[in-house]
Amino acid sequence: MNDKMLRDSELFKINLEEISSRFPWEGRKSLSMAAEYFTDEGIAADISRMKDCERIIRENTGFLSPFRGHLKMVLICKMYAQEAPEEFFLNIREAGAENYLGMLLESEDIFSEYLRAAMESDIIA
Repeated sequence: MNDKMLRDSELFKINLEEISSRFPWEGRKSLSMAAEYFTDEGIAADISRMKDCERIIRENTGFLSPFRGHLKMVLICKMYAQEAPEEFFLNIREAGAENYLGMLLESEDIFSEYLRAAMESDIIA
């Protein structure tokens, strides 16, 4: 195994353990997607920043909001990368979850792959 693959696998393991321990109610696929995202970015996830993003979502949505389902961890990852995560989220909320989901599904990245798989598993279940 080359050095980069070894570093990536170690970083993925660290990210998955950290994220899983602090987001115990999230699904395993969602946690793996987040760990993979941060690993692809070459960074160890800052859990306190992720929790801040989660707080923004929680404070600006209702209990049954579509932003709290499969989109939640995707939004946390997307918000994490923003200089102004709350402003970023409020703009998305204003446009609507359906519009944002549609935009995400049109892209070809880790988020669209995760969301497609999550939606397929919902249909099958």
